Amino acid sequence: MKILAVISGLVGLVTLVSFFYYINPSLAGGGLATRPVVDRSPRFEPTIEIMATQNIYLPLVQKISPPLNETLKEKYLLVEHWTTEEWSSGCPGLIIDFPTYYFDTQTGDLFITVNPVLMSTNMGYMGYGTSLTGASGGINSNLARFEAAPYTVSDTTLHAVTASGQITMTHKNEAIVLLPGTNWVSPPIIDSGAMGIPECVITATHRLTNYGFQERSRIVTN
Repeated sequence: MKILAVISGLVGLVTLVSFFYYINPSLAGGGLATRPVVDRSPRFEPTIEIMATQNIYLPLVQKISPPLNETLKEKYLLVEHWTTEEWSSGCPGLIIDFPTYYFDTQTGDLFITVNPVLMSTNMGYMGYGTSLTGASGGINSNLARFEAAPYTVSDTTLHAVTASGQITMTHKNEAIVLLPGTNWVSPPIIDSGAMGIPECVITATHRLTNYGFQERSRIVTN
């Protein structure tokens, strides 16, 4: 019986020592096998999307949209506010004929007469004019040069210009954003009994056009 007790005690001691080695491998020595240590620390690596944003997107933005002051060394901004009025048959006949500029949208040539010459410190021109149709006829137009935004002519204000040529304007209470080569046309404004004549009806529409940046070298002064 004593021998069995001794053997049982030795087995318990070996089991206890093995348990301590299992929960603390640093105590292991000699030929005892240790439990492998697994590195469970988190690993973060940039995704392809972030790498592309950092390495490709920003250089492309700088290449496509140079600083505004660099663009204006060789180019100018051309913006136009044009009003068309249709006079009914009950209105008196009126003829206007004093256009002072013409912009060729196919070639980019701007022909001007009786208008201020664009200076190197000017950002561009704002053109404004009126066409009469119906009982009246003719065209009247002018150019106004401006150095910076904001700039206002009558009830139209140019508020901001980006390096890509996008502009922000207001016409009366209407806020308008135009990319280069686009325009905005107002709803028809009908004035019945115009000029105090009951039979006279004048229908007016306003068109704002952003011609974008044009070459200064293509301005032709007559």
